[in-house]
Formats: sequence, C-alpha cells, structure tokens
Amino acid sequence: MLTISVRDFGPIREGSLALRPLTVLIGPNNAGKSYLATLLYALTRALGAPAMDPGRLPALSFAVEPKVRSQFSQSALIELRRQIGQRETLSFEDLPGEVKERLPSVISEILEESAARASREIQRCFGSTTEQLRRETGSERFEVVLRQQRPEGQLTLTSCVDGLKWAAPHLDLSELQLTIEDLYHWSRDPDLPSELIFSLFLREVIRAIFPLLLTRAHYFPAARSGILQAHKALVSFMLSRLPLVGVAPREIPPLTGVVADFIANLLTLQPRQVAFPPSATAHFLESKLCHGTIDIGAAAQPWEYPEILYQAGSRKFELHQTSSLVSEVAPIVLLLKHNVRQGDLMVIEEPEAHLHPEGQRIMARALVKLVRTGVQLIITTHSDYLLHQLSNLVQLARVGDKAKQLGYGEDEFLRAEEVTVALFHYAKGDDGSAIEELRVTEEEGIPQDEFVRIAEAIYDESVAIEVPGPQSV
Repeated sequence: MLTISVRDFGPIREGSLALRPLTVLIGPNNAGKSYLATLLYALTRALGAPAMDPGRLPALSFAVEPKVRSQFSQSALIELRRQIGQRETLSFEDLPGEVKERLPSVISEILEESAARASREIQRCFGSTTEQLRRETGSERFEVVLRQQRPEGQLTLTSCVDGLKWAAPHLDLSELQLTIEDLYHWSRDPDLPSELIFSLFLREVIRAIFPLLLTRAHYFPAARSGILQAHKALVSFMLSRLPLVGVAPREIPPLTGVVADFIANLLTLQPRQVAFPPSATAHFLESKLCHGTIDIGAAAQPWEYPEILYQAGSRKFELHQTSSLVSEVAPIVLLLKHNVRQGDLMVIEEPEAHLHPEGQRIMARALVKLVRTGVQLIITTHSDYLLHQLSNLVQLARVGDKAKQLGYGEDEFLRAEEVTVALFHYAKGDDGSAIEELRVTEEEGIPQDEFVRIAEAIYDESVAIEVPGPQSV
C-alpha cells in the first residue's frame, strides 16, 4: 500500500494518507484537497508511462540497450530472461545473483534521474513555480514523501531554489513479488533483445515499489462543464495567436497543466473499436443518469474537430443545448468510453457537481463500478449524499443477498480496505490545514462526523430561531 505524506505544501501544513483503489478527499474549501490531487496527478505524469504497445518494442530497444548493457553482464540478462520465461510470478530470491546485488542501486539511479522531470511537471500542472507552491508561513521548503510497505520503499521529494530534488531512495527488495504475465510472453519473442526484456523488468519492479508512478492518469477539473463547452473557442483563439508569439506581447491566457491536459484529451479523443472494461460504467451513467447517449459526432470536414453530441430518443443536441447535468458528466462518459483502461488513475474533482441528490447516489454507484473494473480513483467532494451512498456500499459487504434485493448489482460493493477517506481541516489558530485519515469499517462504513457537525449547527440555529424570546410589555 502506497502512502503519501506532505509538509508545507500549498495550504497544507502537514498530513499523510494511504492511496487505496478509492481515495476520497473531504473538507472545507481552500484546505488543500485539489492541491494534493494535482500533486499526485503530476507525479504520475512525470514518472509514469502509457501502457506499452508490443509493436513498438523493437524500436525502443535501440534506446535502452546501451544503458542496460553497461550495467549488467550478458549472462545475467540471459539468465533473468530464462527465469521470466519459466514462471508467471517472480520473487527477489528467483533473480540471478548479479541482478539481486545491483538492482537496488539501479532503481535508485533511475528514480534520482527523474527529479528534473518531476519538477517540470509539477510546475506545469499547477501553473506555478515550486517557490509559489511552498506554504507562505511555513519553512523554506516543502516536502513530499512516498512510502510503500511491501516491498519496502521510500522516496522523498523536497523543493529547492531551482526546482525539486529527490533524497536518496530507501529500498528493501527482499519481499519483491512480481506478476509477470506480459514479460513471460515477451521473453519468448526471439526478435526482442534481452536488454529490452530487462528494461521492461525494471519498469515492473518500479511499478511494484511505487504503483502510482507507472500509471496512465486522467484529471477532471471542477470547472469541466464550462471548459467542455468553451474548449473549441479557446483552442481556436490560442491557435490564432501562435504566429505572434515572440513578436507581440503575450495575449494567450495562461492555463494550468491539468486544464490544458483536459482540453487536449478532448481534442484528441478517438472512438475505439475495442471497448475496455471501464466503458460499461459509461453506459451505466448514460442510462441511469443522463437518459440518453453522449458521443463524438462526425465532422463536417476532415480537418474539423467533431462535435460532442447528446442523443435522447431520435433527437441530437449539441452540449450548449443540454442541461448542466449532461455537460458535467459528458467528459467522464467520453473518456470512459474511448480512453480509460484497467489500471488507470482517474482524478475527479467534485463528481457530484450539478447533480440532484438522486443523481449523486447514481454517481457514487458508478464510482464503485469503476473500482471493480480496476480503475484507481481519487475524488474530492463536498457532498454528504455522495459520501453516505459510498458508505452504504461499504456496508453492503456484510448483508449478503440483501444487496441484490435492494437493487444493487454484483459489481456495486466496496471492501473497507479499498477505501481511504481523508479529512482536510484547520485547527483553531492554525495557519495551515492538516490531513486526518478517517477509519472506514464494514460495520459502520464511512464516518459522517464532518457533515453531521454542520447539520447539527444548522439544526441548533433553527431551534434558536423558532423558540420565542421574552415578550415585551
């Protein structure tokens, strides 16, 4: 299980939380929920990689062979390849002696070399310098620590004058266990050199130590409905100003990296012939929430960007003609249909936005369905309805067949150990927020104390208003 700890980052004074299949960030505005979500997205973008296309492997070998050859003997590479070709799982003890001896230092070197990429990506995603991301009243630097239990690994990232730097990673690979199904098949391809097989092996080792770092990530910002409706006009404006870059004063409005990535994903979205498992959740949202379908329409000309259309019955509508519900859910539906795969990370700010309470319950069910298909989720929310529905789906695990009687499918349940709920809060007198991980259990579900506290305050005020005061004479 991967844990992230932060100190003096943005509005966050300090705190840590475990990253589980569903990580829910709650708390007041400006407490750092989106800061942490954006940080995790940026780290994934900086250190991760898209799913490997086997057809590109021979070409990639030219780039990786020299480095691997300089680190390990050919006999060690061949022996590792033989071990991979004989089994479906691989432990540290199964590795050739030379690989066991040098592997920790090689992994450390790879991670240390990634600090510059992490620095650039974090600044790009926030649209800020690392200095601006440091808590103003905090220390001279911020710190981010990633920890993994099995195999044991720790990676510490600190800000410095010219960006970010890693401390020397701490690794203990003695408990390393790899599932190597893809490597097993690739190792048997005679056209792939052993150096490339070893490079793919290194990637799987890093994925096992820091699973977040080798994941495809998708970010859905809170203002996605407005961005979705305006993205074509915005992109057209930016393209019209590009010839003036370096000639005239900059007129292109700055965008954060998460918003730019969101727009880029929409512009490059292509329908797929083969549907990935998460697409089933897209159809669930369409039928239960949107009562229609959302998809990409045909472009009038080959060079034009196709319209995003909502269809209800036989009628089709452009997004600006639809309700806020449809335009808010549309980007989630589209990427689930055509882009998101098992193992991907989805960061969704306020998935309940513009949804009626009943719609928020449906969205909660959709989030759980995504967890069941193998998608990792990080969400921020201000909704007690969404959180309460997620809590019910955790508690379903103890009622057996009653879940079906209540109308839930077999893919609509959460195990308590699959959920992290983290409360961001300001203590009295604090100049920064703290993160508190709440205890989630099968018996009690997700704690509702934060929302209950506010409901009680409203109730007490209502009672005070209704009680008549002293009568004047």
